[in-house]
Amino acid sequence: MKTILIIGGNFINKGAESMLMATVSGIRKNFPGYEPVLVDLFPVKTASEKTEYDFRIVNMHVRTLFRISFPFLKLVFRRKSISDDEKEIKKMFAEASALFDISGYGLSAHNQPLLWSVAYLLPFGLARKSKVPVWLLPQSFGPFNFVGVKKLFFKWWGQSLLNYPELAFAREPEGLKDLKSVRKNPCLLSSDIVLQRDLNIELHSGDEVIVIPNRQLFNFSEPDKVVWLFTDIIKGFLEKGLVVRIVRHSRDDEKLCRSISGLISHSSLIVDSSDYSIEALIELISKARFVVSARYHGAVHALICKKPLLMIGWAGKYRYLAQLFGISAHLIDLQHRRIEDYDMSSFVEGLVYEKENLTESISTRLQEIRLNNFWNHINLKS
Repeated sequence: MKTILIIGGNFINKGAESMLMATVSGIRKNFPGYEPVLVDLFPVKTASEKTEYDFRIVNMHVRTLFRISFPFLKLVFRRKSISDDEKEIKKMFAEASALFDISGYGLSAHNQPLLWSVAYLLPFGLARKSKVPVWLLPQSFGPFNFVGVKKLFFKWWGQSLLNYPELAFAREPEGLKDLKSVRKNPCLLSSDIVLQRDLNIELHSGDEVIVIPNRQLFNFSEPDKVVWLFTDIIKGFLEKGLVVRIVRHSRDDEKLCRSISGLISHSSLIVDSSDYSIEALIELISKARFVVSARYHGAVHALICKKPLLMIGWAGKYRYLAQLFGISAHLIDLQHRRIEDYDMSSFVEGLVYEKENLTESISTRLQEIRLNNFWNHINLKS
């Protein structure tokens, strides 16, 4: 069977995993004659664990990617035991029908180590060598205002590879603008992959509030203030007689979840340490009344379940997502304002007061997004 390689998806956090599942689903729906194959650059799944999924997973550690791309590095870097056979990986790239990238901020001037910028581009080089077409599926891009060595690297090598993909879909207008400044090939604005996945979700409205923290907020405010932000919001919902369930969207957030729960003693507070599958997580959210999310894809999951949402973020992707769904009044933006400048009780009151209107407006916007599906712009040659 003809294969489509997926690069950039992984099982490190639920955001990357949900993009992966949406891409696999999209390939099966739109290109039924092709087999989706994940090329996992951050492999954590053993051979037995990989059999639990209904698509093929090939482990290719970042070190393996460099060894294949630059054979002389084999003298310096030993093969990673978790990686699959390098000869088979090279053959797989050579024989693929297409490569779809879902890496997100893999290439950015935002304090990104040069190593990861190179790693983001290397699969395009392998594909170009075998004339395998590449598409960059909806993700965040830029900025590309590199300086120093990174600027030279991007100008003389990186920009050429970034121009190889047939089409690039940017999730946000600012990312689209950055892409157009460095690409000659077409670029289009498109909503997140997960928003465009047509799931048959049975919706309920229970008494739970799902809270999804994010330790990356520590980069924008002191840890104590971040913990206070969540505890203040949670107490507001508890005072209204609602059950609050803290759920981690990434393994990195477990300690933050414990810190938050340690400051609240209440019978209606649940600290859920379960490692949910994407399907189970969406089902859990579908039964909630409200969602509070500092994880981008936690917010996306809330929106596909048409739930009134309070977002906590810092990047353009949060602001644009809020703008797209008309919920900017329900966004705590820590890039432009301090935590202490916000009145948390007003956000709780706002969600409760506007519940019905928010559910209806989110549902309408979701239908509009899915009418202009990005998959319709991808044409694979037979």
